Amino acid sequence: MQFDINTRYGIIGGTLFSVLPLYGLEALWETAITAAIGASISFFMSILLKKVREWWS
Repeated sequence: MQFDINTRYGIIGGTLFSVLPLYGLEALWETAITAAIGASISFFMSILLKKVREWWS
């Protein structure tokens, strides 16, 4: 099923605005920050392990 850009933004906006009252803006910020920290740590650990593997070989 293909949606035009207005429909996509409408779905995304409607979903976000329906979730905000349930959890609150503070909880969403906390989740976003935690996800960003986790992704950053995962990225840097994969680089570090790649360097260790190259050094070990």
